[in-house]
Amino acid sequence: MSAISMLITYVHTAWSARPGSVVSMLSLDLVGAFNNVPHNRLLEILKKKGLPQWLVTGIAGFLQGRRTRIAYSGFESEWIATNRGIP
Repeated sequence: MSAISMLITYVHTAWSARPGSVVSMLSLDLVGAFNNVPHNRLLEILKKKGLPQWLVTGIAGFLQGRRTRIAYSGFESEWIATNRGIP
């Protein structure tokens, strides 16, 4: 059974159990290709590839000071420094 078939089956099962209900899904990409790129390593690679220094500096500024927080159902985490991943 494919993942999408399984998802559809679960939704239909929930609808059958409680007609008129709303089914919600949360999907997290925990191993995405760009989510784990260390900023310092990215900048090193861009320099080695020969990008102009002004561009590398601009990208470094774009990546600097990034932070995130988790929020759901009335909960908000503290701010977390984000020094990995490409926004």
